[in-house]
Amino acid sequence: MEDCAICFETLEENIINKWSCNHKFHSNCIKQWKKNSCPLCRITKLNNQNIKSNNQNILDINKLKNICKNLEGDIKEIYLELFNDKDCITNNHNLICLEKFGVKIICEDCNTIQCFNRLH
Repeated sequence: MEDCAICFETLEENIINKWSCNHKFHSNCIKQWKKNSCPLCRITKLNNQNIKSNNQNILDINKLKNICKNLEGDIKEIYLELFNDKDCITNNHNLICLEKFGVKIICEDCNTIQCFNRLH
């Protein structure tokens, strides 16, 4: 049995292997990791080739969080159903849903953005 390299507890459930190195962590532990690389080997290539990482995102996410309304709950679920990068949802990436002149979902892990007209 393997242990999570972050909390050192046994990996039994809520396991994620996000990068191509296949190192495994608890999904809650890796959410605390704010870098775009594996905590063990620092590889940046994501495990799933379908995820399109955008390392050139020029949006200041922290500034957006301050000027936009953060959507949660049922309203956020409306937009998550339409979000194209289902792998981000499956892999428990940190997705924020912001509203200001439309709705934006931003994956902080992949640095991808999808915009929507307001549906609620």
